[in-house]
Amino acid sequence: MPQENLNKIWNAGKYFEPKPEQPTKEPTPDETKLSNIKRKISVVKAFIPAQEDSFKKKVEAVLKGIEEPASADLGSGEAKEKNIPADAEIVIGKGQNNIGEHLATGKSIHVLGDVGCQTGLSMSGGEIHVEGNTGTFTGIYMSGGEIYVKGNVGNGVGHFMHGGEIHVKGGAEYKTGNNMSGGEIYVEGNTGDQAGDNMSGGKIHVKGDAEDWVCNQMTGGEIHVNGNVGGWTGCFMTGGTLRIDGEVASFDESAFIPENKGTIIWKGETIWKDGQPREPGWTNLKVEEKIAG
Repeated sequence: MPQENLNKIWNAGKYFEPKPEQPTKEPTPDETKLSNIKRKISVVKAFIPAQEDSFKKKVEAVLKGIEEPASADLGSGEAKEKNIPADAEIVIGKGQNNIGEHLATGKSIHVLGDVGCQTGLSMSGGEIHVEGNTGTFTGIYMSGGEIYVKGNVGNGVGHFMHGGEIHVKGGAEYKTGNNMSGGEIYVEGNTGDQAGDNMSGGKIHVKGDAEDWVCNQMTGGEIHVNGNVGGWTGCFMTGGTLRIDGEVASFDESAFIPENKGTIIWKGETIWKDGQPREPGWTNLKVEEKIAG
């Protein structure tokens, strides 16, 4: 055999030069992002039923980044939306509890479907995006990070929360922000009874209506309701700021005693501050018929 053929490969009566080994090439950030997106879309297609095509297409659009998120308008109570990070962990929601427990900065979870209780338990950073609904105590004990819920949340969203943000596109059940001392909660829909119960800090913004006992035993923080509120509003409130743009079914008489050093603003007018009415005779003229003894 000629010397020049020693390094060739014999195949079907012919010699072929072996292909030289190609050097390993590290993927670029864009290539890595595209690979992650393709992986996520395959997961979406595998787990979302065929009859939910519209939902699937919306999720795919968000994952691809071609659907722009709604802009944040915190002044009007709009709950923010954000594009899903390409490196987010995909979770198929089947009612599981404690999704995102102790989540830290730099981490992201994207949930397809509904989940159970305590989503974001004690999280200190990162993001959780839920395409469906969450159960009770969403964001319980959270100190940082962001939670975005496309559906509704159960009782006690933001329970003992002291940092971070929770954005709810739907509604919330009772005791929104119960015992919260910091952070922000935005609800585009309605809330149940006792929003801001025992609240000492932070901010709750409700674009819809709130039911009875708003800011029950509130000592600090701020609650802003764009819609109407129910009865016994301001019960045993001693501090903080309550702002109501709509109608009030009734105020509790304890909201207008000197021990309440908070502020109540109704339809753009300050009716109570620092333990006394802002204008002499205001309570007798405009609030008396609204006080529930």
